Amino acid sequence: MLDRKERQKLDDAHDLRLKQFFRAEVILDSRMEEFEQHSHGLMEKVMEAFRAVPDASASPYLYKLEENLHDYRKEYNGMIDDILEQRYHENRSYYQKLDEK
Repeated sequence: MLDRKERQKLDDAHDLRLKQFFRAEVILDSRMEEFEQHSHGLMEKVMEAFRAVPDASASPYLYKLEENLHDYRKEYNGMIDDILEQRYHENRSYYQKLDEK
């Protein structure tokens, strides 16, 4: 059984790691939102620019921007999955330590 000081130390370390995971998620979410906004803004500007040019197609440029956005989303989802997995392992480890002592 854990004494009060050991339990507090374990709880504090666990809380700190959970806060770090949360901060990482917030930062990733913020950067994803910012990247999406910039990407959509660029797409709109490309479409506007090509409306003024007869016989020119914006498609290759839009495709590349959409492809970059898609790749960034995949990378973002992978990082979020990593955070969720690490959080799961942290919680599992924390509760195992509680059960052991």
